[in-house]
Parts: sequence; C-alpha cells; structure tokens
Amino acid sequence: MQFDSGACVSSAEEQTGLRDWLRRRFDDRRPVRITPYHGYGTPMSVRLTARVLRDPTIPLPEANDSAWENLLANIERLESDEIAGVAVRAELAGAHAEAVSDAEGYLDLSLTPACPLATGWHRVQLSSPLEGVGDVAGADLFSGAYDRPAQGAGAAGV
Repeated sequence: MQFDSGACVSSAEEQTGLRDWLRRRFDDRRPVRITPYHGYGTPMSVRLTARVLRDPTIPLPEANDSAWENLLANIERLESDEIAGVAVRAELAGAHAEAVSDAEGYLDLSLTPACPLATGWHRVQLSSPLEGVGDVAGADLFSGAYDRPAQGAGAAGV
C-alpha cells in the first residue's frame, strides 16, 4: 500500500485480493456445510446439536501473500456465515428426528432409540434435503448409563 499526499492508494494486487475476498464472502452459491457437535445421552434418549454454515472457501496461504491477504484470510477463518431455515434429519438405531436451523444456524435434535443403546460412542447419520449441502459427516455422541447411589448411601443427614 502506498501513501501519496496523505491519501491511501492501493496497489492492483491489493484491490484484486479485496475483490476476491468479497466474492468469496458474499457468494451464496458456496456449498452448505452441516457441522455436528459431539452429542450425549442415556441408553434411552440422546441429544445432538449442529450448526448449518456456508462453507468458507479460504485459499491456502502462500509465501508471497501480502499482509492484506493474510489479514483477510484470518478474518474469514474467524467469521462464519450462518444459514437459517435448513431442515436436518438425524438417524440412530432406528430412531429419526428432524429439526430446522435457527437464525444463528444452530439446531437441536433429540432421539429416542427403539432399543437401549450400549454405553459408549455411537455415530448418528445426518442429512438434509437442501440442494447444495456438501458431504455431511456423521456426528459422534456418547451414551452412558447414569448410576445413582444406592438408597441410604452417603453421609448421615443427607
């Protein structure tokens, strides 16, 4: 970037970098990504959350990138484009649940499996009828039995 009489004059390279960043940032044709978070539950009921986002298309860094290009790439990594109103379906052990993403792209799914789940990690399959949704990774959740202390156990007076 050059300064001329107090005015800021951008180089053609920096203008191109900004134009590319704006195109990537506001292009609604970018793929949609469903990002699941680890879920949890009991053998009879499980809960899973996920988020629906526009997939950022951040180019790989190169040794000759300008400070401006590095700044824009870092902003893109920290910023997200949430998508509201996307239906997502979850399947696990014969149970199905559907939810729609809220204004921030979050959704919450609760499933009640047909048979009790074994204690441990399980894979939930996620899908969406929305066109443009990329490959959806399955979500992992932990199902564990809650062991209550036996009656009468514990300190006196409790």
